[in-house]
Amino acid sequence: MKWSEATRSAVESVMKTHFVSVFGNSKLGDLKRLDLQKHLYGIAAKWSESVAKKVKVYVKAALDEAVEQDFISKNPARKLELGETQEPNKRNLTPDELCKLFGALTGEDHLILRLFFMTALRPGEEFALRWNDFNCDTLRIERAVKRVKRGQNKIGKPKTKKSVGKVYLPQSLQLELAHWKEVVQPKSNDAYIFPSYHGTPKDAHNYLRRHLKPLAEKLGVPGLTFQSLRRSFATLIQGKATPKDVQTQMRHKDALMALNVYTQPIPESVKRSVEALDYEFQTILGTIGQESKGSVQ
Repeated sequence: MKWSEATRSAVESVMKTHFVSVFGNSKLGDLKRLDLQKHLYGIAAKWSESVAKKVKVYVKAALDEAVEQDFISKNPARKLELGETQEPNKRNLTPDELCKLFGALTGEDHLILRLFFMTALRPGEEFALRWNDFNCDTLRIERAVKRVKRGQNKIGKPKTKKSVGKVYLPQSLQLELAHWKEVVQPKSNDAYIFPSYHGTPKDAHNYLRRHLKPLAEKLGVPGLTFQSLRRSFATLIQGKATPKDVQTQMRHKDALMALNVYTQPIPESVKRSVEALDYEFQTILGTIGQESKGSVQ
């Protein structure tokens, strides 16, 4: 099986952090089920269920291969139990926290955060956007930045087939994005909306770690992630939209979605829902004109 660079990197990180760091100096034949079980219980108590499950699966798979290669005769991780785990992180930002962030950001940073929140884009999708994806009141999503080895092509397809499609931009965000285009004056519509210094897509991981998270923590907004922003959209739009409208804007893979969103126009109900959410925040932050003029420089 051929892994993507992102999968390979994730597996390697989990194994190094949660297995090699403890058992790296042990011989394969010296690994005992009791020691592995105690270690897994400790991970389950400290980390999320997702992390504990990954450790269990990856370690078992690695030692299965060791058995297959005749390095050991029996897999000591064969019957490990997960144990009690931490509740999964369901962090979403409150309106007050979002307003703190919006109030502290200007220019490109302000626009990046607003797009993440109002369109529920994944980081790879947002930083892969080109100006020709911007069409009046929508953004076309058809590519994503991937984590790859140096020298390999970073641009690939979005997470799933249902992730390909369009997201609706509320009117204030349409104006802000159009104004930003006038400010940066891209050489062509093929240029990335949020390029790095070299004209390539920004690195989402570095942008979050070096810029957004430190600012958020300084403002008293801990636990900021791109996933928390996507979750914030889904949480705060409740009462303003139907489940179908939320699914369409988020392009979420769901068995209830009968149609592929990338072949359909944005329904009017989605537009009304997103506008309602945006209006609520514009009311808090000030009028649309004042906010657009003061935040985009």
